[in-house]
Amino acid sequence: MKRRIIQLAEDTLLWQSNLEGYVVHDHSSKLVACQRLSETLTITVPLYPEENKRPPAPGSPPVPEYALTFDFVRDLETDSLER
Repeated sequence: MKRRIIQLAEDTLLWQSNLEGYVVHDHSSKLVACQRLSETLTITVPLYPEENKRPPAPGSPPVPEYALTFDFVRDLETDSLER
């Protein structure tokens, strides 16, 4: 289920305008950015079945929503990679 939630988050405008091209992730709990993100970022996604190609239409029965919050944890040591 974590993989599906991340997949849906990647389809959001918020992800595409702030993270696309700058991050890699493990489809679960870790995200690494090539530059420090400017602030904590929260993306809310509706969880709907993979066979549905788009989110439920307004007025449809409600689906669960998940909020993904990305916080800066630490800088990664990269000096040893340059040797």
